[in-house]
Amino acid sequence: MSSADRVFGMFGKNSKVEKSEANSDGDLNVPFGAARTPQFIIKAESIFHSSMSGYEDYAPCLWFELGSARLNTFDSSDHFTGDGRVVSKTTSVCMKYGVWSPLLHENLVKGYPISQVIIKRLATLNSGFVELQATQYTDAFITTYEQRGDKIFFTFSFGKITDAQIVYDNTGRKVTGINAFEFDYTTTLVNTNPKTEFMDEVEARGE
Repeated sequence: MSSADRVFGMFGKNSKVEKSEANSDGDLNVPFGAARTPQFIIKAESIFHSSMSGYEDYAPCLWFELGSARLNTFDSSDHFTGDGRVVSKTTSVCMKYGVWSPLLHENLVKGYPISQVIIKRLATLNSGFVELQATQYTDAFITTYEQRGDKIFFTFSFGKITDAQIVYDNTGRKVTGINAFEFDYTTTLVNTNPKTEFMDEVEARGE
């Protein structure tokens, strides 16, 4: 079984169908040569780049998946035992093959650490785009890499995650708040009021 199949298998049959449809690039009738805002973009140190204004160190990706799980054990009378440890699933990413692909493969083979990965979810509004969500991962390592045609699939592990939802006013032009939390899987510490560089960037764009 390929790593991409294993990734799909984690999320069930319906998820695999959705990925197949999303990867076909046939969901929208986009005129040839027309620009389309990517729904997801990813940044990882000096690996990615694009021509998007303000996001030159990001690259578009087709989808990503993340998750956490609480490991509980039970005794014979169905009472909890153990500490209910929280673990992370490796984050899965699908994107078009690009100049970054050999770099990702090299990072996997050589075991290079990636100090920070950022993935953002965008939406088109007022003839521009806004950030709806941003997730930041620290102390990351590429764990799987696979290519299928012109698409690549890779996963990465990480030590800490920050997940932020950006809230706008009804015009979509001004940031009115950020709902966020941060969790360190190595220390199990939770921060419900994290402050990171990418959140400062979001607030600056909303002013």
